[in-house]
Amino acid sequence: MPNVDADFDPRLKAQVEVRAAICEQWLPLWRTLLRYKSQSEKLAVRIVRIRAATMAQLALVYGPELSMLPEPERAQLLISLDLLTGFESWAGCAKTTASQAAHELWATSIGRLLPPPPFGASPCRDSSPGLRADDLRTGGHLSGVPYVTNRLGPAAHTPPASRSDRNNLAAACIVRPVTTR
Repeated sequence: MPNVDADFDPRLKAQVEVRAAICEQWLPLWRTLLRYKSQSEKLAVRIVRIRAATMAQLALVYGPELSMLPEPERAQLLISLDLLTGFESWAGCAKTTASQAAHELWATSIGRLLPPPPFGASPCRDSSPGLRADDLRTGGHLSGVPYVTNRLGPAAHTPPASRSDRNNLAAACIVRPVTTR
């Protein structure tokens, strides 16, 4: 569990490392649980508890940033963070990129989703080379891939360096929501 009193960057790095390790280790069991949940009420309850625990941990780790949002947006952002850092998301990332690249992809994506830190907190939102804190407020870019910052500015567009760069990044982390019945 990351130190929830730390600045944003150490919390983000620790959360990504912990969550990726959990996903890597438990993905086969998670898929089995999902496959057989309809046959066992205990499994279905366990899945609900696991998801609730994950959401609670995300809310705790990113509490300072989430506190800046009204409740409906906070709940939506927590769901987005859960989907982004879920088991199936990790499976997609790990299948198409190296582990370190998948970590960086998660960290960058989380940093883009969350609102800026509260006044007086560390302004740096991403440790990736070539991306400054100012870029996140004005709609910068990373590796030539355009993005829209969290309602804070327009998207900047720089064409990707090559078609393979664009395809690798686009396919790297496809989030597929897991539906419960």
